Amino acid sequence: MTPDFRISPPSFGGKAGAPWAAGVLGFLPPITTADAPDAVRIATPEQVAITLPLAGVGTRLLAALLDALVMLAVILAALIAIALLDSVIALQPHGVAAGSVLGAFTLLFLFGFVFAYYAGLELLWDGQTVGKRALKLRVLRDDGTPVDAAAVLARTVVRLVDFLPAGYLVGLVSMIADGRSRRLGDIVGGTIVVREGDSAPTLREIAAGAEPAAWGPPASGQEAPVHLLTADELAAAREFLRRAASFPPPERAALAWRVATTLAARIGHAEPLAHPEWFLIWIVRSAAAQGN
Repeated sequence: MTPDFRISPPSFGGKAGAPWAAGVLGFLPPITTADAPDAVRIATPEQVAITLPLAGVGTRLLAALLDALVMLAVILAALIAIALLDSVIALQPHGVAAGSVLGAFTLLFLFGFVFAYYAGLELLWDGQTVGKRALKLRVLRDDGTPVDAAAVLARTVVRLVDFLPAGYLVGLVSMIADGRSRRLGDIVGGTIVVREGDSAPTLREIAAGAEPAAWGPPASGQEAPVHLLTADELAAAREFLRRAASFPPPERAALAWRVATTLAARIGHAEPLAHPEWFLIWIVRSAAAQGN
């Protein structure tokens, strides 16, 4: 017995018989074109066009200011602690030598902290820092995929050039001149910064209203036959659900339908799909329950 997912398919662009396997199984890179001053349009291998709103210069500068305030607060607190430690060291024998070591450590800390703040948070938070998260911005690769370590490190290192001669002047000129509001670090790292919308529900919000078999481990006898799927097919379902909230609703529905119908055919699920994303949740939860 399997959950009931009956509904008619959503309407979306592209040929009805378009080859889906190239997108789900091959993970071919999408094609990116900037067709508006404030947005980038990505044509995925699944023949679905996704429009991502680009973050403007003003919004990015405000996010940078918030990050600077956070870093300033941390640095001031660290400097106060270091000053107190230095005053204690100065009273000890050989305090001058120890004080010199402490001074060198302080300089290393300042440079290391700024680098680690941007690189660490963007890796940990999938392209966000405190400032970007507050303003709902996110760094993506210029093909719309999540940033990787190489892209984050490249844009963080080149940030030193963007800051020259002061106050991000080089970066500001670059963002104004570039059609996608990219600073030099974005150009070198192959990244863009986009605005995240509020309209797309999260995976938990979707699943909260889903049928019982679509949330948590499926009930006994209701697991999907995920052994019929390859590792790449399961990865495609997981990746869609992870990134679903970042897609605009129409494109999200189209992609969900294409992924779900492809996997449904692979496992022999003949019933019409009531909600493609519920179906994908069922697939992923079944795989987790079976140790895949």
